[in-house]
Amino acid sequence: MTQEVFHGHTWQDDPGLTERMGEALSVLRQIHEKLLLLAAAEKLPLGVGERQALVELQMQLAPQSAWTESRLKAFPLVEISRKVSDFLTGLRRHFER
Repeated sequence: MTQEVFHGHTWQDDPGLTERMGEALSVLRQIHEKLLLLAAAEKLPLGVGERQALVELQMQLAPQSAWTESRLKAFPLVEISRKVSDFLTGLRRHFER
């Protein structure tokens, strides 16, 4: 994050970055948690629609262009978190007997 989002600047060198870096790290941590959950779901015998929904969510969480501070601030974390939660809840059938 230091290299990509803050171009090598750190809160240790510039204490004014502490809050901004903390906010960015919080968003990135939540994004990575969602990506880990989706990676686990990839191992399930998903149907075509489920697989497509999984890929779409992964693409939203890991876009092609690099993360920037402004992109992280604008990222719709609550909305995407809800979508991931709904998707994972919909996979419940894979665990019921």
